Amino acid sequence: MTPKSFITILLVFILKISVAVNYTWTGTTNTTWNLATNWSPAGIPGAADNATIVSTANQPVLSANTSIKNFTLTSGTLNLNGFALNISGISVFNGGQIDNGNLNITGSSSTFAGTIFNSTITAVCANIYFNGATFNQNGMIEKTGAGDDASIGGNFFASSSWLQIKNSGTGNLIFGTVNPDVFSGSTEIYNNSPAAEIRIADGSFGNIISGNVTFDNGTSAAPSSRSIHICNTGSLSVSGAIRLNNFGSAGIFFGENGGNTTFTNSSNIGSFGFVDGTLQWSNVTSDQVNNIWYMAGTASLKLGPGTVFNQSFSATSP
Repeated sequence: MTPKSFITILLVFILKISVAVNYTWTGTTNTTWNLATNWSPAGIPGAADNATIVSTANQPVLSANTSIKNFTLTSGTLNLNGFALNISGISVFNGGQIDNGNLNITGSSSTFAGTIFNSTITAVCANIYFNGATFNQNGMIEKTGAGDDASIGGNFFASSSWLQIKNSGTGNLIFGTVNPDVFSGSTEIYNNSPAAEIRIADGSFGNIISGNVTFDNGTSAAPSSRSIHICNTGSLSVSGAIRLNNFGSAGIFFGENGGNTTFTNSSNIGSFGFVDGTLQWSNVTSDQVNNIWYMAGTASLKLGPGTVFNQSFSATSP
């Protein structure tokens, strides 16, 4: 064999093993994920391959922890069966539901749009989009990249335990630009970014907080120089319990550009620390009782324009 022939064969071999296969679920034989005849083309998706799930008579069930590259769920149900699905590329959740296990995403982007999640989620991606999904379990979803991620909304955050949504990237994480979001579960909105913001209810009308939601802008160990903006424009109704905490020079701002927020339940501000920055309370109508706000350090409180308190109000501010 000549050196040239050897190099040619080696290149062909390398190219052959490096090309990802795009698999689509057919469920032709049964519900077993790890069965070649249930996929088109015939085979089992590996860690470098891409998988698409659609609704079929036999829906896929995992029988072991599984790793893939890119993942798309358009319809149907994926039963994780107590195992973990690990996604290292692009994930798109357009419909269907995922049950009974752990979903781990570490890819470049993830779009949550129409899928019902009855599994725990850990997603750490450069770009995150919330475009109409339902989150019924606990987990952590984190944006780490540059560029603003503007989500159209229409989501239901209904975790009965705890779901943390975090921005540690250099681009803004924006919710509800078109359709309203509903926060009916226990959720933490955490801005850990040194250069970007989180915006909630940013333009849509009819947003609802009926669960327990905590807004944390920075921490004592890592103060934030940027802000959380709530109901910049549009409308928000709060019947649940909220907590607002701020560590850093910026702050948390309500209704800066005319957005209207109505409170019908008690608020707790500074329970863990509102020690720096500004709390701006604009275009807010409060029908709640037991408004107890405690601000310390160098924090400042700004009320108005358009703010109305119809019940008792107690605030302590430097």
